[in-house]
Amino acid sequence: MDRREQAGVASYEDIDLSSEHPPPADSTAAPERESAPQKNEDEEKEFCLKVPDDHKRRTHSLWAKFLANLLYFGVSLGMTLFNKAVLTTFHFRFINVLLLCQNVLSIAVLEGLKALKLIDYPQWEYKRAWQVLPLSLYNFLRIITGLAGLAYLNIPTNSALLRVGTVFTLMFEYLGFGWTPTATVTISVVLQVVGAFVASWNDMYLTFEGVCFVLLSNVFAAAYLVEMKRDLEAIPHPRPKAKQGGPAGEVYSLMIYQSLTFLPLLMLWVMVTGDVANALHFFTTTLTPRSVEFELCFCFALLLGALLVFSSMVANQYTSPLTVTVTSNVKNISADLSGMALFPDVTITPVYLLGLAVSVVGAVLFSVSNALRVSEDGDSDTRAEGGGEDESNTSASSQDAAQSLFGADV
Repeated sequence: MDRREQAGVASYEDIDLSSEHPPPADSTAAPERESAPQKNEDEEKEFCLKVPDDHKRRTHSLWAKFLANLLYFGVSLGMTLFNKAVLTTFHFRFINVLLLCQNVLSIAVLEGLKALKLIDYPQWEYKRAWQVLPLSLYNFLRIITGLAGLAYLNIPTNSALLRVGTVFTLMFEYLGFGWTPTATVTISVVLQVVGAFVASWNDMYLTFEGVCFVLLSNVFAAAYLVEMKRDLEAIPHPRPKAKQGGPAGEVYSLMIYQSLTFLPLLMLWVMVTGDVANALHFFTTTLTPRSVEFELCFCFALLLGALLVFSSMVANQYTSPLTVTVTSNVKNISADLSGMALFPDVTITPVYLLGLAVSVVGAVLFSVSNALRVSEDGDSDTRAEGGGEDESNTSASSQDAAQSLFGADV
Protein backbone atom coordinates (compact mmCIF):
# COMPACT_ATOMS: atom_id res chain seq x y z
CA MET A 1 0.00 0.00 0.00
CA ASP A 2 1.19 3.52 -0.82
CA ARG A 3 2.74 5.33 2.11
CA ARG A 4 0.38 8.29 1.59
CA GLU A 5 -2.64 5.97 1.79
CA GLN A 6 -1.25 4.42 5.00
CA ALA A 7 -1.06 7.91 6.49
CA GLY A 8 -4.67 8.52 5.54
CA VAL A 9 -3.84 11.37 3.14
CA ALA A 10 -5.84 11.93 -0.02
CA SER A 11 -3.93 11.38 -3.23
CA TYR A 12 -4.02 13.97 -5.99
CA GLU A 13 -6.32 11.72 -8.03
CA ASP A 14 -8.93 12.02 -5.25
CA ILE A 15 -8.86 15.83 -5.32
CA ASP A 16 -11.02 17.91 -7.63
CA LEU A 17 -8.50 19.69 -9.86
CA SER A 18 -11.10 22.26 -10.82
CA SER A 19 -10.81 23.64 -7.33
CA GLU A 20 -9.77 27.25 -7.12
CA HIS A 21 -6.67 26.56 -5.01
CA PRO A 22 -4.90 23.22 -5.79
CA PRO A 23 -3.24 21.56 -2.79
CA PRO A 24 0.45 22.18 -2.15
CA ALA A 25 2.98 19.47 -2.87
CA ASP A 26 3.52 18.67 0.82
CA SER A 27 -0.16 18.57 1.76
CA THR A 28 -0.87 16.72 5.01
CA ALA A 29 -4.63 17.31 5.27
CA ALA A 30 -6.49 15.30 7.86
CA PRO A 31 -9.05 12.68 6.76
CA GLU A 32 -11.89 14.75 8.26
CA ARG A 33 -11.08 17.65 5.94
CA GLU A 34 -11.23 15.32 2.92
CA SER A 35 -14.74 14.20 3.79
CA ALA A 36 -16.00 17.72 4.50
CA PRO A 37 -18.83 18.73 2.16
CA GLN A 38 -17.81 21.08 -0.58
CA LYS A 39 -19.39 24.53 -0.73
CA ASN A 40 -21.92 24.97 -3.46
CA GLU A 41 -21.82 27.90 -5.82
CA ASP A 42 -24.29 29.98 -3.81
CA GLU A 43 -22.21 29.62 -0.66
CA GLU A 44 -19.10 30.73 -2.49
CA LYS A 45 -20.79 34.00 -3.35
CA GLU A 46 -21.78 34.70 0.24
CA PHE A 47 -20.69 38.05 1.57
CA CYS A 48 -17.69 37.99 3.83
CA LEU A 49 -18.37 38.71 7.48
CA LYS A 50 -17.76 42.11 8.97
CA VAL A 51 -14.67 41.56 11.05
CA PRO A 52 -12.27 44.13 12.51
CA ASP A 53 -9.69 45.35 10.04
CA ASP A 54 -6.15 44.56 11.17
CA HIS A 55 -4.37 46.94 8.77
CA LYS A 56 -2.84 43.94 6.97
CA ARG A 57 -5.38 43.10 4.30
CA ARG A 58 -4.07 45.71 1.92
CA THR A 59 -0.99 47.84 2.04
CA HIS A 60 -0.78 51.04 0.04
CA SER A 61 2.19 53.26 -0.64
CA LEU A 62 2.53 56.69 0.90
CA TRP A 63 1.95 58.29 -2.51
CA ALA A 64 -1.26 56.30 -3.06
CA LYS A 65 -2.59 57.41 0.32
CA PHE A 66 -1.56 61.00 -0.33
CA LEU A 67 -3.27 61.10 -3.73
CA ALA A 68 -6.44 59.50 -2.34
CA ASN A 69 -6.68 62.15 0.38
CA LEU A 70 -5.73 64.91 -2.06
CA LEU A 71 -8.65 63.88 -4.29
CA TYR A 72 -11.01 63.96 -1.32
CA PHE A 73 -9.60 67.30 -0.15
CA GLY A 74 -9.97 68.96 -3.57
CA VAL A 75 -13.49 67.69 -4.21
CA SER A 76 -14.66 68.53 -0.68
CA LEU A 77 -13.18 72.03 -0.80
CA GLY A 78 -14.76 72.73 -4.19
CA MET A 79 -18.14 71.46 -3.05
CA THR A 80 -17.99 73.56 0.13
CA LEU A 81 -17.30 76.75 -1.83
CA PHE A 82 -19.98 76.08 -4.46
CA ASN A 83 -22.51 75.08 -1.80
CA LYS A 84 -21.79 78.31 0.06
CA ALA A 85 -22.30 80.28 -3.16
CA VAL A 86 -25.61 78.52 -3.86
CA LEU A 87 -26.91 78.79 -0.29
CA THR A 88 -25.73 82.29 0.66
CA THR A 89 -24.90 84.29 -2.46
CA PHE A 90 -28.02 83.18 -4.37
CA HIS A 91 -30.11 82.52 -1.21
CA PHE A 92 -31.14 78.99 -2.21
CA ARG A 93 -32.04 77.75 1.29
CA PHE A 94 -33.26 74.27 0.40
CA ILE A 95 -30.23 72.14 1.19
CA ASN A 96 -32.34 68.96 1.37
CA VAL A 97 -33.29 69.39 -2.29
CA LEU A 98 -29.63 69.93 -3.13
CA LEU A 99 -28.71 66.70 -1.35
CA LEU A 100 -31.50 64.83 -3.13
CA CYS A 101 -30.33 66.05 -6.54
CA GLN A 102 -26.73 65.08 -5.72
CA ASN A 103 -27.85 61.59 -4.73
CA VAL A 104 -29.94 61.10 -7.88
CA LEU A 105 -27.03 62.31 -10.01
CA SER A 106 -24.71 59.80 -8.33
CA ILE A 107 -27.03 56.93 -9.24
CA ALA A 108 -27.48 58.16 -12.82
CA VAL A 109 -23.74 58.58 -13.39
CA LEU A 110 -22.86 55.16 -11.98
CA GLU A 111 -25.54 53.36 -14.00
CA GLY A 112 -24.62 55.31 -17.12
CA LEU A 113 -20.91 54.51 -16.83
CA LYS A 114 -21.73 50.86 -16.23
CA ALA A 115 -24.01 50.79 -19.28
CA LEU A 116 -21.15 52.23 -21.35
CA LYS A 117 -18.87 49.51 -19.87
CA LEU A 118 -16.48 52.13 -18.51
CA ILE A 119 -16.83 50.80 -14.97
CA ASP A 120 -18.14 47.57 -13.50
CA TYR A 121 -19.48 46.37 -10.18
CA PRO A 122 -21.47 43.33 -8.97
CA GLN A 123 -25.18 42.98 -9.60
CA TRP A 124 -27.75 44.12 -7.06
CA GLU A 125 -28.26 41.81 -4.09
CA TYR A 126 -30.97 42.46 -1.48
CA LYS A 127 -28.86 40.87 1.23
CA ARG A 128 -26.03 43.28 0.51
CA ALA A 129 -28.46 46.21 0.43
CA TRP A 130 -29.69 45.22 3.88
CA GLN A 131 -26.09 45.18 5.11
CA VAL A 132 -25.45 48.69 3.75
CA LEU A 133 -28.67 50.14 5.20
CA PRO A 134 -27.00 51.12 8.54
CA LEU A 135 -24.44 53.15 6.56
CA SER A 136 -27.20 55.13 4.84
CA LEU A 137 -29.05 55.53 8.13
CA TYR A 138 -25.95 56.95 9.85
CA ASN A 139 -25.46 59.35 6.95
CA PHE A 140 -29.09 60.46 7.08
CA LEU A 141 -29.03 61.04 10.85
CA ARG A 142 -25.70 62.87 10.54
CA ILE A 143 -27.24 65.33 8.09
CA ILE A 144 -30.51 65.82 9.97
CA THR A 145 -28.90 66.39 13.38
CA GLY A 146 -26.27 68.66 11.82
CA LEU A 147 -28.92 70.88 10.23
CA ALA A 148 -30.91 70.90 13.46
CA GLY A 149 -27.85 72.01 15.41
CA LEU A 150 -27.22 74.83 12.96
CA ALA A 151 -30.69 76.17 13.72
CA TYR A 152 -29.66 76.76 17.37
CA LEU A 153 -26.04 77.87 16.86
CA ASN A 154 -24.19 80.40 14.78
CA ILE A 155 -21.81 79.18 12.09
CA PRO A 156 -18.49 79.73 14.00
CA THR A 157 -19.75 77.82 17.05
CA ASN A 158 -21.17 75.05 14.87
CA SER A 159 -17.85 74.80 13.03
CA ALA A 160 -15.88 74.52 16.26
CA LEU A 161 -18.14 71.82 17.69
CA LEU A 162 -17.97 69.82 14.47
CA ARG A 163 -14.17 69.60 14.87
CA VAL A 164 -14.78 67.63 18.07
CA GLY A 165 -15.90 64.88 15.72
CA THR A 166 -12.25 63.89 15.37
CA VAL A 167 -12.29 62.73 19.00
CA PHE A 168 -15.41 60.66 18.37
CA THR A 169 -13.75 59.08 15.34
CA LEU A 170 -10.81 58.06 17.54
CA MET A 171 -13.22 56.45 19.99
CA PHE A 172 -15.18 54.61 17.30
CA GLU A 173 -11.99 53.32 15.66
CA TYR A 174 -10.97 51.86 19.00
CA LEU A 175 -14.40 50.35 19.68
CA GLY A 176 -14.86 49.03 16.15
CA PHE A 177 -11.35 47.94 15.19
CA GLY A 178 -9.29 48.09 18.37
CA TRP A 179 -6.99 50.74 16.88
CA THR A 180 -5.09 52.66 19.55
CA PRO A 181 -3.72 56.07 18.50
CA THR A 182 -0.13 57.03 19.23
CA ALA A 183 0.68 59.91 21.56
CA THR A 184 1.59 62.09 18.57
CA VAL A 185 -1.74 61.45 16.86
CA THR A 186 -3.62 62.20 20.08
CA ILE A 187 -1.75 65.49 20.54
CA SER A 188 -2.42 66.48 16.92
CA VAL A 189 -6.15 65.83 17.35
CA VAL A 190 -6.26 67.89 20.56
CA LEU A 191 -4.46 70.77 18.81
CA GLN A 192 -6.99 70.76 15.97
CA VAL A 193 -9.94 70.85 18.36
CA VAL A 194 -8.39 73.57 20.55
CA GLY A 195 -7.52 75.62 17.47
CA ALA A 196 -11.12 75.44 16.25
CA PHE A 197 -12.45 76.73 19.57
CA VAL A 198 -9.84 79.51 19.72
CA ALA A 199 -10.76 80.62 16.19
CA SER A 200 -14.44 80.80 17.15
CA TRP A 201 -13.93 82.28 20.62
CA ASN A 202 -15.08 85.84 19.85
CA ASP A 203 -18.26 84.58 18.18
CA MET A 204 -18.97 81.67 20.52
CA TYR A 205 -22.69 81.24 21.19
CA LEU A 206 -23.78 78.05 22.94
CA THR A 207 -27.25 76.64 23.53
CA PHE A 208 -28.06 73.31 25.13
CA GLU A 209 -30.16 72.10 22.19
CA GLY A 210 -27.56 73.16 19.64
CA VAL A 211 -24.68 71.46 21.46
CA CYS A 212 -26.68 68.23 21.81
CA PHE A 213 -27.61 68.14 18.13
CA VAL A 214 -24.06 68.85 16.93
CA LEU A 215 -22.55 66.26 19.26
CA LEU A 216 -25.09 63.73 17.98
CA SER A 217 -24.08 64.70 14.45
CA ASN A 218 -20.45 64.02 15.38
CA VAL A 219 -21.39 60.59 16.76
CA PHE A 220 -23.27 59.66 13.59
CA ALA A 221 -20.46 61.03 11.40
CA ALA A 222 -17.89 58.88 13.21
CA ALA A 223 -20.18 55.84 13.00
CA TYR A 224 -20.70 56.56 9.28
CA LEU A 225 -16.96 56.57 8.51
CA VAL A 226 -16.21 53.48 10.59
CA GLU A 227 -19.17 51.62 9.08
CA MET A 228 -17.98 52.65 5.62
CA LYS A 229 -14.58 51.13 6.36
CA ARG A 230 -16.27 47.92 7.47
CA ASP A 231 -18.55 47.82 4.44
CA LEU A 232 -15.63 48.30 2.05
CA GLU A 233 -14.33 45.01 3.46
CA ALA A 234 -17.72 43.31 3.09
CA ILE A 235 -18.11 43.68 -0.69
CA PRO A 236 -19.18 40.35 -2.23
CA HIS A 237 -16.15 38.39 -3.43
CA PRO A 238 -16.97 35.47 -5.75
CA ARG A 239 -14.28 33.46 -7.48
CA PRO A 240 -11.35 35.54 -8.73
CA LYS A 241 -12.24 34.99 -12.40
CA ALA A 242 -15.72 36.39 -11.71
CA LYS A 243 -14.59 39.48 -9.81
CA GLN A 244 -15.92 42.73 -11.18
CA GLY A 245 -14.00 45.95 -11.09
CA GLY A 246 -11.29 45.06 -8.59
CA PRO A 247 -10.68 47.50 -5.71
CA ALA A 248 -12.34 50.32 -7.67
CA GLY A 249 -15.34 48.08 -8.24
CA GLU A 250 -15.68 47.74 -4.48
CA VAL A 251 -16.04 51.51 -4.17
CA TYR A 252 -18.52 51.68 -7.07
CA SER A 253 -20.52 48.84 -5.54
CA LEU A 254 -20.72 50.42 -2.10
CA MET A 255 -21.49 53.78 -3.68
CA ILE A 256 -24.48 52.48 -5.66
CA TYR A 257 -25.82 50.55 -2.66
CA GLN A 258 -25.52 53.55 -0.39
CA SER A 259 -27.13 55.89 -2.92
CA LEU A 260 -30.08 53.56 -3.56
CA THR A 261 -30.71 52.87 0.14
CA PHE A 262 -30.21 56.54 1.06
CA LEU A 263 -32.64 57.77 -1.62
CA PRO A 264 -35.93 56.67 0.06
CA LEU A 265 -34.89 58.21 3.38
CA LEU A 266 -34.01 61.50 1.73
CA MET A 267 -37.16 61.59 -0.41
CA LEU A 268 -39.33 61.00 2.65
CA TRP A 269 -37.57 63.79 4.53
CA VAL A 270 -37.91 66.24 1.63
CA MET A 271 -41.63 65.47 1.40
CA VAL A 272 -42.08 66.04 5.14
CA THR A 273 -40.27 69.39 5.07
CA GLY A 274 -42.04 70.56 1.91
CA ASP A 275 -38.78 71.72 0.37
CA VAL A 276 -39.66 70.47 -3.12
CA ALA A 277 -42.55 72.90 -3.54
CA ASN A 278 -40.50 75.75 -2.10
CA ALA A 279 -37.57 74.96 -4.39
CA LEU A 280 -39.83 74.87 -7.46
CA HIS A 281 -41.25 78.24 -6.44
CA PHE A 282 -37.70 79.57 -6.11
CA PHE A 283 -36.74 78.34 -9.58
CA THR A 284 -39.83 79.82 -11.24
CA THR A 285 -40.24 83.17 -9.48
CA THR A 286 -37.20 84.19 -7.44
CA LEU A 287 -34.32 83.90 -9.91
CA THR A 288 -32.88 87.17 -11.17
CA PRO A 289 -31.04 87.91 -14.43
CA ARG A 290 -28.05 86.31 -12.68
CA SER A 291 -29.80 82.95 -13.08
CA VAL A 292 -27.08 81.69 -15.44
CA GLU A 293 -24.49 82.13 -12.70
CA PHE A 294 -26.75 80.36 -10.23
CA GLU A 295 -27.37 77.47 -12.62
CA LEU A 296 -23.63 77.02 -13.17
CA CYS A 297 -22.91 77.04 -9.43
CA PHE A 298 -25.83 74.67 -8.83
CA CYS A 299 -24.60 72.22 -11.49
CA PHE A 300 -21.04 72.29 -10.13
CA ALA A 301 -22.38 71.72 -6.61
CA LEU A 302 -24.33 68.69 -7.85
CA LEU A 303 -21.35 67.25 -9.71
CA LEU A 304 -18.93 67.75 -6.83
CA GLY A 305 -21.48 66.34 -4.38
CA ALA A 306 -21.62 63.13 -6.41
CA LEU A 307 -17.82 63.00 -6.61
CA LEU A 308 -17.53 63.62 -2.87
CA VAL A 309 -19.09 60.26 -2.03
CA PHE A 310 -16.65 58.49 -4.36
CA SER A 311 -13.59 60.40 -3.13
CA SER A 312 -14.45 59.89 0.56
CA MET A 313 -14.79 56.14 0.00
CA VAL A 314 -11.48 55.97 -1.86
CA ALA A 315 -9.73 57.95 0.89
CA ASN A 316 -11.30 55.72 3.57
CA GLN A 317 -10.30 52.59 1.66
CA TYR A 318 -6.68 53.69 1.29
CA THR A 319 -6.26 55.21 4.76
CA SER A 320 -8.60 55.24 7.78
CA PRO A 321 -11.70 57.04 9.10
CA LEU A 322 -9.51 59.24 11.31
CA THR A 323 -7.37 60.34 8.37
CA VAL A 324 -10.50 61.23 6.40
CA THR A 325 -11.77 63.27 9.36
CA VAL A 326 -8.47 65.15 9.69
CA THR A 327 -8.46 65.79 5.93
CA SER A 328 -11.94 67.23 6.32
CA ASN A 329 -10.65 69.52 9.09
CA VAL A 330 -7.85 70.72 6.81
CA LYS A 331 -10.45 71.33 4.12
CA ASN A 332 -12.47 73.45 6.56
CA ILE A 333 -9.38 75.53 7.35
CA SER A 334 -8.73 76.01 3.63
CA ALA A 335 -12.38 76.91 3.09
CA ASP A 336 -12.11 79.53 5.84
CA LEU A 337 -9.03 81.03 4.21
CA SER A 338 -10.70 80.98 0.79
CA GLY A 339 -13.83 82.51 2.26
CA MET A 340 -11.83 85.52 3.42
CA ALA A 341 -11.11 86.38 -0.19
CA LEU A 342 -14.31 85.17 -1.89
CA PHE A 343 -17.11 86.05 0.53
CA PRO A 344 -17.65 89.33 2.41
CA ASP A 345 -19.31 87.78 5.48
CA VAL A 346 -16.10 86.38 7.01
CA THR A 347 -14.71 88.47 9.88
CA ILE A 348 -10.94 88.35 10.39
CA THR A 349 -9.53 88.89 13.89
CA PRO A 350 -6.15 88.08 15.49
CA VAL A 351 -7.80 85.44 17.69
CA TYR A 352 -9.38 83.87 14.60
CA LEU A 353 -6.02 83.68 12.82
CA LEU A 354 -4.37 82.27 15.97
CA GLY A 355 -6.95 79.50 16.13
CA LEU A 356 -6.42 78.65 12.47
CA ALA A 357 -2.66 78.52 13.04
CA VAL A 358 -3.05 76.09 15.98
CA SER A 359 -5.32 73.87 13.88
CA VAL A 360 -2.82 73.89 11.02
CA VAL A 361 -0.02 72.84 13.39
CA GLY A 362 -2.16 69.94 14.60
CA ALA A 363 -2.97 68.85 11.04
CA VAL A 364 0.69 69.04 9.98
CA LEU A 365 1.74 67.04 13.05
CA PHE A 366 -0.82 64.37 12.20
CA SER A 367 0.33 64.20 8.57
CA VAL A 368 4.01 63.92 9.49
CA SER A 369 3.25 61.23 12.07
CA ASN A 370 1.29 59.20 9.54
CA ALA A 371 3.96 59.62 6.86
CA LEU A 372 6.67 58.38 9.23
CA ARG A 373 4.55 55.41 10.26
CA VAL A 374 3.86 54.43 6.64
CA SER A 375 7.57 54.77 5.86
CA GLU A 376 8.49 52.53 8.80
CA ASP A 377 5.88 49.97 7.74
CA GLY A 378 7.35 49.95 4.24
CA ASP A 379 10.87 49.43 5.59
CA SER A 380 9.72 46.55 7.78
CA ASP A 381 7.95 44.95 4.81
CA THR A 382 11.13 45.25 2.76
CA ARG A 383 13.20 43.66 5.52
CA ALA A 384 10.67 40.85 5.81
CA GLU A 385 10.91 40.16 2.08
CA GLY A 386 14.66 39.75 2.46
CA GLY A 387 14.34 36.95 5.03
CA GLY A 388 15.27 33.30 4.72
CA GLU A 389 13.59 30.69 2.59
CA ASP A 390 11.36 29.37 5.40
CA GLU A 391 10.16 32.88 6.26
CA SER A 392 9.39 33.57 2.60
CA ASN A 393 7.34 30.39 2.30
CA THR A 394 5.42 31.25 5.47
CA SER A 395 4.68 34.74 4.16
CA ALA A 396 3.47 33.36 0.83
CA SER A 397 1.14 30.88 2.50
CA SER A 398 -0.24 33.65 4.73
CA GLN A 399 -0.98 35.77 1.69
CA ASP A 400 -2.75 32.86 -0.02
CA ALA A 401 -4.87 32.34 3.09
CA ALA A 402 -5.77 36.02 3.29
CA GLN A 403 -6.65 36.11 -0.39
CA SER A 404 -8.95 33.14 -0.02
CA LEU A 405 -10.63 34.74 3.01
CA PHE A 406 -11.02 38.29 1.79
CA GLY A 407 -10.69 38.00 -1.98
CA ALA A 408 -8.23 40.90 -2.08
CA ASP A 409 -4.59 41.56 -2.67
CA VAL A 410 -2.54 41.75 0.50
